[in-house]
Amino acid sequence: MTEVSKSGYYTCSGSNALSDDSSGWTVVTLTAPGTRYFICNIPGHCANGMKLAVAVAATPSGTTPSAGALQVPAMASVVAAAAGAAIKLALF
Repeated sequence: MTEVSKSGYYTCSGSNALSDDSSGWTVVTLTAPGTRYFICNIPGHCANGMKLAVAVAATPSGTTPSAGALQVPAMASVVAAAAGAAIKLALF
């Protein structure tokens, strides 16, 4: 699992990766609003759909984000509704 920029996501390029993990299971803590982009950096995998964009919405003022983790398949699209959520990604 490779975290990339928006352009790296759309071009399936991990050459300027923000982070890279080949352990099989990766935990990413989403602590700030914005969109994060992840791809499989194995040749051909991203081009065949193994990529994920996660949009994290800002927590409304005065509320506390929910604790816990969300586990999703690596080829799904997800919108995380609260900052502070964690997502486990598995690339097979």
